[in-house]
Amino acid sequence: KRLDDAWADYRKAIQWTELEANVESAKANVENAQREFDNLIAGENGEQMAVARAQFESARANLEAARAALANSQLRAPFAATVLSLDLSVGETVNAGVPVAYLGNTNHWKVETKDLAEIDVADVAIGNTVTVKLDAFPDEEFTGTVTKIDPVGKLYLGDMTYQITVTLDEADTRFLWNMTATVTVNAAGE
Repeated sequence: KRLDDAWADYRKAIQWTELEANVESAKANVENAQREFDNLIAGENGEQMAVARAQFESARANLEAARAALANSQLRAPFAATVLSLDLSVGETVNAGVPVAYLGNTNHWKVETKDLAEIDVADVAIGNTVTVKLDAFPDEEFTGTVTKIDPVGKLYLGDMTYQITVTLDEADTRFLWNMTATVTVNAAGE
């Protein structure tokens, strides 16, 4: 397994080096084409100028293609976050749109309900304070605020239910994704 991982790392390093070399080569081609173009502008005929311009544009397109290939070989998150799970191995190819990592901001935690009955959602408003109990910590309570109420109900276990999102007041290093919670919404003013 370690040997396979080492070979995969080696192949990835070679591939990365080749991509960077392609970018550098394309940059050099752009610079050469620019020099030739500048020399032609200094007094050569129109036909040679057109050829030089075409070579320059081709070199520029190759540079952009090399940059795009390099960018496509990197996996980047669209925001600052902590990697919680990575379902990808070094050297593995991934198709666009396939989830490979779970990212999260562990400085701010949210709890989402999925079973708030329609008769109860009428008494909930954004800004209500809540008490949250996690099954993992039965003797502790955590506080938060309702920050979102889904306006579209969903059928859940035969009832129309609504999702509310609660932002917890404080983060706790013991929190993990998908923990089971009980949310109690405090009446306005409590």
